Amino acid sequence: MPFAPSRFALVLALLWGVGFTVPAAAQGPENIYLQAVAEHYRVSADEIRVLYGWGRPASELPVVLHLAARGGISPDAVMALRNAGRSWMQIAARWQLHAGDFHVALDPSDDPGALARAYEGFQGSPRTGWPALELRDDEVVALVHLRFFTEYLGVPPRRVLAALSSAGPGPAALQALRRGP
Repeated sequence: MPFAPSRFALVLALLWGVGFTVPAAAQGPENIYLQAVAEHYRVSADEIRVLYGWGRPASELPVVLHLAARGGISPDAVMALRNAGRSWMQIAARWQLHAGDFHVALDPSDDPGALARAYEGFQGSPRTGWPALELRDDEVVALVHLRFFTEYLGVPPRRVLAALSSAGPGPAALQALRRGP
């Protein structure tokens, strides 16, 4: 079977290690998600591949990049601590970050869903008390995705909360949000 020019170019790009962008329609949900993470956090596809190579779920990459950016540290340092068994809050505390660094403002009518416990903590204490709040790992992942999807897609938090409730954080939520309401 003869090579089509696009298939030949892909093979050459892979052999030479050159980045090659595949049209979104030809990519699976996880690849589209990883591309969105790279674009939003302004890191290269190579950096995403390296981080993904650590063996963590794709849904943790935004948390790694969020903490790295907020803490002014290397994403690899965050990933090493995560792989050593540290919680997201332990990793955040190491660089003087706290629950407030994950907070996303909601409209009072927004239903926080699985984030209800976290938002009860935020609403039940003044901002000066937020450093004492402890978030569970799943809450940190959901809060980072709430910020990521809201900023990246320009959609209101209530839509992101609904997608996170139905699909969980990661590729499935991005796919649901891109499909629309």
